[in-house]
Amino acid sequence: MKTSEAEALYVTRHPKSKAVYDRAIKVLPDGITHIARTFAPFPPQIVSMKGSHKQDLDGHDYVCWVSSHGAAILGYGHPAVVEAVRDQVGKMTHANGCHEGEVELAERVLKLYPGMEKIRFVSSGSEANMMAVRLARVATGRRRLVKFQGHFHGWADATVVGMNEPWDKLDAGISPGLHSDTVVLPDDDIAKVKETLSKRDVACVIVEGGGAHMGQVPIEPAFVKELRKVCTDTGTVLLFDEVVTGFRWSEGGWQKVIGVQPDMTTLAKILMGGLPGGAVMGKDSIMMALSRSKAPNFMAHPGTFNANPLSVAAGIACMKLVSDGSVQRKSDATADKVKRGMHAILQERGISGALYGESSIFHVYIGECSKDPTEYRIRPPATAHQIHGPGMSQAAMAAVRRNALFNGVDCWMRTGIATAAHTDEDVARTLEAFTKAVETGIADGVMPLRKK
Repeated sequence: MKTSEAEALYVTRHPKSKAVYDRAIKVLPDGITHIARTFAPFPPQIVSMKGSHKQDLDGHDYVCWVSSHGAAILGYGHPAVVEAVRDQVGKMTHANGCHEGEVELAERVLKLYPGMEKIRFVSSGSEANMMAVRLARVATGRRRLVKFQGHFHGWADATVVGMNEPWDKLDAGISPGLHSDTVVLPDDDIAKVKETLSKRDVACVIVEGGGAHMGQVPIEPAFVKELRKVCTDTGTVLLFDEVVTGFRWSEGGWQKVIGVQPDMTTLAKILMGGLPGGAVMGKDSIMMALSRSKAPNFMAHPGTFNANPLSVAAGIACMKLVSDGSVQRKSDATADKVKRGMHAILQERGISGALYGESSIFHVYIGECSKDPTEYRIRPPATAHQIHGPGMSQAAMAAVRRNALFNGVDCWMRTGIATAAHTDEDVARTLEAFTKAVETGIADGVMPLRKK
């Protein structure tokens, strides 16, 4: 079935979702509330989620690899999380003050990250990174921030710079004055980092755990280890953004896996068991700027929903389950099966591309590869520009995304995220849908073939 035929069938099979979308575009920009939820001709309207599946308004069931954008490592509606939230909602949904739950969650998290000494809860990952950068400036008395090309740290003004080439281009609405304090560097050139930090005017270096875009462009642990040394030598705060990798790469996050300890860490997603919330944690010397006893360098931090009791209850339930590493091992094994299966499908059909990724995240890359594409878990072209630029076939990737959904599998165009709830049956169904999606792409003439 060609894409045009599949789209026509999709419209026919989703009349209720179409009706809601027609209402949505009248009140929501593009009819959506997150840029990653863009889908043509219109997205399915989701009404329920359980385990590794979700159902839309028209009664269709999908194997879901979006996994709450990485937050649902336990799967959807895990009984322990549901029970914790159900119990909490009858007591209070806002404490209007302090509550014991925030203390217990802090204790559990810090136990898993022994290099971190204090923690402050916020409402999202973007907010956590905003706060961490400010804390670094207070601690060092410096203004500048170093981030790396393509690394994502939320949509705050200071950190959203450098997401795409040209690296110094500002998104709409960003003040040019902010860009003067943010330096964007490649994440494989330690010499440039040393040169920049040698001026001793950089407050903080922020790194996305695993590499740019959830590890679509992997970062080498050896580079991060060198970065740790340079930051120490120059008195620069090293900040790991573990919003995605925290509790996923291991119970102690990405930093435990690569053996590098930062000065600060930001968390969200899994932290609150899939509910809204985030956190900043770090050394006492940095975090105590949030204490009034540290005036005149006191940094005031409000936030109506900081450590919201509902989110905290879900977070505690989640921490009890992810703290021994078994959830991570199961999720990792599932992602590995998907990667191997999809990679084989591409190779059997002579399509240029690869499956790769670390932990329980897998990345689909269809386009020109930098090495022998028959290698399993091959790295794609080494820079963010190449990965999102001419090397990758946008038409092929879009075809896979669309046609996988048409065949009952929901996965971002480039990235899938496994959970402990995914089963072997889910994997088999996913590989079947991927096969159909690839073959549709071949019929449409958009799949790049390997050069002989």
